[in-house]
Amino acid sequence: MDKLERGKSTKTPNSSINTPILTGVDKNLTHEGPRPSGSNSGIPELVFGSFESVNQGRRRFEYKNRKVDMPTFDGRDPDGWILQAERYFAIYQLINEEKIEAAVLSLNGDALAWFRWASKRQMISSWEDMKTVFLKRSRLIHGGNLYEKWSALRQTDTTEEYVRKFIELSAPLDGVTEQVALGKFIDGIQSPIKTELRMWEPENLGQAFHLA
Repeated sequence: MDKLERGKSTKTPNSSINTPILTGVDKNLTHEGPRPSGSNSGIPELVFGSFESVNQGRRRFEYKNRKVDMPTFDGRDPDGWILQAERYFAIYQLINEEKIEAAVLSLNGDALAWFRWASKRQMISSWEDMKTVFLKRSRLIHGGNLYEKWSALRQTDTTEEYVRKFIELSAPLDGVTEQVALGKFIDGIQSPIKTELRMWEPENLGQAFHLA
């Protein structure tokens, strides 16, 4: 009788399907769906972590490990090149000697010729020395420093071109307040537009650009 009882299957209360008796099996293995928070299953909750956080971590890793090229420089717009170069140095955490090597390798055309000429006549032992060499050359060729060129700017072409040039010359300047820049922008624009802008009284450069 005992042997027959052990060989029998049991029926679930709400079904006529025979379900074999499972013995020695962890009930957690039969659990369907994610386990509730605070469950004593013994399995770390990291298994049920967010795919979004995993993807964010992967994106950060890919960004930090992607290849960024040192910007080339042919002698034009030294302020823009210096800005980009210093971002490049920060990404790769270069020391002074490495900055100079990377900068020299990025030179071509007039900039390379000028550096070869200047380096034979003065010691260039730091990135600051190298910046000075190119900024001085730019001031000599294009007349005056950035503040002088910015102050002398006047609209001689379309309004769009004036706005573009104003932004180009303003970008590297330090210590210029919003109100000073706004006054300079209005003062340099052509008379009919200047009169209208003063009537509208823009509060900032963004509004002035839009109204112009």
